[in-house]
Amino acid sequence: MNIKDSINVVLKKYGLVAKDLVKLMVEATLTDGTKVASPAEELAVGAELFVIVEGEEPTPAPDGNHTLEDGRTVTTEGGVITAIEEVVEQSAERTFTRDEVKTIIDEVGNAYKDAVEKLNAQVAELTQANKDLKASKEKQDDDMAELKAKVEKLSTAKPQSVTVKSENKVTSELKQGMSTRERARAIINNK
Repeated sequence: MNIKDSINVVLKKYGLVAKDLVKLMVEATLTDGTKVASPAEELAVGAELFVIVEGEEPTPAPDGNHTLEDGRTVTTEGGVITAIEEVVEQSAERTFTRDEVKTIIDEVGNAYKDAVEKLNAQVAELTQANKDLKASKEKQDDDMAELKAKVEKLSTAKPQSVTVKSENKVTSELKQGMSTRERARAIINNK
């Protein structure tokens, strides 16, 4: 149940309507879990601050310092915010001894040196792979040139005639006047 619902429950209990009360615009939670709200658009100095308890009417925040869950500290007096202390992050500064600085520098230097050696090894490996690829391409180019020359030579050469001697005594002229069955017999009998 949110603050508005809590307020409406209280109002209904006393027969009041929500427009009779100041509208609470900002809600927040203290580190102890207590709900607080203000009719202002944001928690700021001069704004009213109310404690919200479910089933009860909102009451002005007691005088004192109240720490919000976000770390800010709100100071109230008479239910009005008199100060807001923002969260200040502390830097984690550290002093190092001369030996610690030397150790850190050595470790960083060694890590850098190792990284450079690995990169140099990778560069050497890639350089060799590149050389191998270039050599392979040159061989392919040479092979392709050789094939082109052979194709060119074959395309300009005169066709050769081939004479096939047939031991078949049946000439093509005779075969023309024969039926398929007769031609088959003639070929089988080699006539």
